[in-house]
Amino acid sequence: MSSQRSESFRRLGSAFAAGGDGYERLRPGYPDDAVSWMVEGTPAGAVVADVGAGTGKFTAALVNRGFEVCAIDPSADMLDQLSRLLPGVATRVGTGEATGLPDDAADLVTFAQSWHWVEPAAGSIETARVLKPGGRAAWVWNFMDVREPWVAELAAIWHTVGGDQATNRMRNLPVLGTGFGPVTSVTIDWAQPMLLADLAELVTTRSYYRSASPTERNQIDADVAAFLCAQFPAVDTIRLPYRTHCFRAGLA
Repeated sequence: MSSQRSESFRRLGSAFAAGGDGYERLRPGYPDDAVSWMVEGTPAGAVVADVGAGTGKFTAALVNRGFEVCAIDPSADMLDQLSRLLPGVATRVGTGEATGLPDDAADLVTFAQSWHWVEPAAGSIETARVLKPGGRAAWVWNFMDVREPWVAELAAIWHTVGGDQATNRMRNLPVLGTGFGPVTSVTIDWAQPMLLADLAELVTTRSYYRSASPTERNQIDADVAAFLCAQFPAVDTIRLPYRTHCFRAGLA
């Protein structure tokens, strides 16, 4: 990753330093089939490090499957939200390149919507370091399904990921170091019921919006309101389609 691209990602990622409440309330969770595929073969009670855990969207799914989870995120605000919802989960301020965990600490390391904030070479080394022998890592991304024309138009207004990167999982294949074996993958299509008012507010959880100027935010808000009013003039609830791309790889 170039230094310029890395700095751009850091700037956008820092936009999540606050605002955990909106993220938790509005962002989608992960379909059960996706979670089951990612943790397949990891026994109940195993130790899982959820890196980039945010407010705990994926962490909660891990806890519900009986794992001992440590949630790691660079944002203390996000982790505060997580701790209120999941008070029994250990938390640690850290990054994908520097988790703060000891060697051989986890049976599984997960990255839910977070690997794109990580420098791949350093993140691969750190992930391999904290995994136990025979351990595995898993990655997942939710993308709005822009194969639906109105979703593609909304994604463009939001300045969020669209086109082939959203629909083709291989565009999101994690780049790993030599410490890992082959990466396998699956894509799961699903839809989230949402109030139209919540859909309008969902843009406020996007990195582009959170790092934009007040003038830019006002313009985006106006464009979103106008689009949704024209697209859905007589409904209160919609179903927002998603594509969830999942990947996993074991230590070499």
